[in-house]
Amino acid sequence: MESMALILNFTMNALPYTGWDPVMKRLRTREAFLWPVTLPILPHMLELYDFSFFLERSTLAFTMAKPSNKPTWESLYRPLQIDVWGLVVASVVIVYIVLLMMNKSGKDKGPGAWLVMKQVLGTLLDEAIPGELPQRSTTRVVLTAWLIFSFVVGTVYRSNLTASLTIPKYPPRIETLSGLVDANTKILVVENMDMFYDNFRLSISEVLKTIAARMEIVPNYMNGMTRLLTENAAYLYERLFLEVKIAQDFTDSEQATPLYVTQDSLLADFTAFVLIRDAPFKPNFDNCLLMFHGVSPFHNLVTFHLHMFR
Repeated sequence: MESMALILNFTMNALPYTGWDPVMKRLRTREAFLWPVTLPILPHMLELYDFSFFLERSTLAFTMAKPSNKPTWESLYRPLQIDVWGLVVASVVIVYIVLLMMNKSGKDKGPGAWLVMKQVLGTLLDEAIPGELPQRSTTRVVLTAWLIFSFVVGTVYRSNLTASLTIPKYPPRIETLSGLVDANTKILVVENMDMFYDNFRLSISEVLKTIAARMEIVPNYMNGMTRLLTENAAYLYERLFLEVKIAQDFTDSEQATPLYVTQDSLLADFTAFVLIRDAPFKPNFDNCLLMFHGVSPFHNLVTFHLHMFR
């Protein structure tokens, strides 16, 4: 801003920041002429303020706690698909019935129903064959085929179970506003995010209206982002700010963090500096911004700090 003041030949008088509402009031009453903070160009704000030449696309995003796999009994059947489990159960029933009928059809009485069940299930669970081996060759052929089947299924199951425990498959992350609505997620925002509340509330989109209804104001980013670790909530703010604060306050020495930031921006808006309504200096101010815009100082500055924290 000091460089732009020299170019435009004006004196810069920086007023102290006393909060979102006082700053916006200064612009409306023309006590201040501009606020050099990138804000999204929202329709309802155009009725009260002007905006400079757009600086970059809006990077509104949210952060949430990474989903985790809690140990449950369901982990025992996840290594195989439901269809495969159905075929295994059907095979157990069929082999049990076949062996039982073959034992009853012979001249000598074979093992009873309970012993046949132990033979079928025991071999499937990698146990030794209980009792004496069958005498008839046909029964031995069926039992041998079942042993091969049990060996293949058991090997595949143990391999998949080991892989799932070594490299667990986590539930999908929520990446969109509609995903927040479907998951009944609470939306945490700080005071200066009320501009999005007004924009969402006046939108024709039911998703945005629902997001506005679930918004809860928190004192600061630390309070909001800490609550993400224990609640079904998302903290809504600008992407680079979220990445910097996660790297600064929620990342350990091994670069691991319990939080994630959405991959894409949530809105297709642009950001710019806020000016007084019908500002006469806007054309010259925009020309200066165009000169600085080519080197992307705003994005590079925040990216530099992000790399420092990491």
